[in-house]
Amino acid sequence: MEQKEKTVVLFPNLSDLLRDKGFEALHNQDFTEALECFEQLRCHGMEDERSAFAEVVCLMELHQLREARERCEQLMETASETFADTAEMYITLLVQLHEYGEIAKVIPVLLEGGLSLEQAERLQSLQSFARKLQQEAPEASMDEDEALHAVFQGYDAMKQLQALQELRQCGKVHAFSFLRTFLEDDTKHPYVKSVILHALMDGGIQEEIVVAKFGEVMAVVPRELQPAAEGEFAKEVLNLLERRLGMKNPSMYEALSSYWYEMLYVFFPFQPEPAQPSVWAAVLEMVGGERFEGFADAARIAGSYGAEVSEVLKAHEVFLCVERSGTLPV
Repeated sequence: MEQKEKTVVLFPNLSDLLRDKGFEALHNQDFTEALECFEQLRCHGMEDERSAFAEVVCLMELHQLREARERCEQLMETASETFADTAEMYITLLVQLHEYGEIAKVIPVLLEGGLSLEQAERLQSLQSFARKLQQEAPEASMDEDEALHAVFQGYDAMKQLQALQELRQCGKVHAFSFLRTFLEDDTKHPYVKSVILHALMDGGIQEEIVVAKFGEVMAVVPRELQPAAEGEFAKEVLNLLERRLGMKNPSMYEALSSYWYEMLYVFFPFQPEPAQPSVWAAVLEMVGGERFEGFADAARIAGSYGAEVSEVLKAHEVFLCVERSGTLPV
């Protein structure tokens, strides 16, 4: 019997259809649908640099971090137009995966790739941070609860992050008593607390944990928590901001989006108050005006979002406070 030749017939303009549909879904923050479109482009050999970069963005948003890292590494080998953004995204992935040793190795290579001064400075700060994490390892064995208790009893964020990194690599992150005590102490570093909570979430911990941050106390079950960036509140804030700045000043919008996610991570598992997206969108635009243009008219900005200026100013102070207390020493 004559063997039939297997062929695949693609629809005309399929690449354009998939690309348009993917970017529209990405714009609407439907990351699952967008990822499906970009993956089809790649599988059919029709992806370009922008769609490959967008695929990494989707993977990150869907917390498929290992896959995102692999795609990022592949893209950096060929990227030209998106190289700087891809490099920053790759470092962000390594931070989220707590691979500080890899950060220290790869940043010197990236710094030779023609990055802007601002991007180079940010990468150099991360490089310094990663080196300190490597050098300032806890003095005792990770297998000894007493040694870990001493690390988390203190206030050295670097040693605490190093301890957490080693625990995660060994697959030993549990609701230890020293972690519970750390999370309940409102004087401990809020960023380290967020890292602990995400480690417990990844570990599927179902025990109730008490967390104290910024004068607030909450009981949570790690397995039931949702990353703050995935919540509707976080997305609505950026939707409002994008309507104002997305076309007018896209660079500022991207930077403010990053600030917003960083603040939410530090604040996690709490939600900024008041829970009004218009207030926080106005705060972000204020921050952008102050840092990019040297001035921000609070009354005008609040009015453009239909928010009370008094609420915006109060929330602005909260933003700055969370930013100061959540910044890691580098």
